[in-house]
Amino acid sequence: MRTLSVIVWVLSIGHAAGQCDTTANNNAIREVESVLWSDYPRVHQLAFSALAHFRNAGPHCAGRVWAALGKVYWVNGDYDSSMYCLRKAFQQSADAHDDDNLAASYYVAANVYYYQGYYDSAEVYFSRSLHHYELQKNHQGQLQVLHDMALMYHRKGDY
Repeated sequence: MRTLSVIVWVLSIGHAAGQCDTTANNNAIREVESVLWSDYPRVHQLAFSALAHFRNAGPHCAGRVWAALGKVYWVNGDYDSSMYCLRKAFQQSADAHDDDNLAASYYVAANVYYYQGYYDSAEVYFSRSLHHYELQKNHQGQLQVLHDMALMYHRKGDY
């Protein structure tokens, strides 16, 4: 129950403020994500409940919920469901001009393809993620993407 209340609290902050991209909200989202992976069936249900609750809260909130759900599916190996949710996150985040969530969603999508060995598709999404992190001057995000791209190139033998 604590996880649900934290998810609802995190999303309600953004809803009340008309956005989901405040610094406090991003920190709270990261805190929630750190415990999301512990109980997949419960988290899956909670994520869908949150999505249903905040579906009409605006593209900022909806994009972040879709991205979180896509991340839950990715971590648990359900790659088709992950990509479905991430595509929704791309659309909502683009509509909201939410480059932070767009970059993070592209990064997860790149890893979905990378984990399956689809390196060409992974490269496309890594490049998109890197582009949006560059637009924000988010150096930590850029380093994370470049690191994973280097691992991908190494794995496919492209030195």
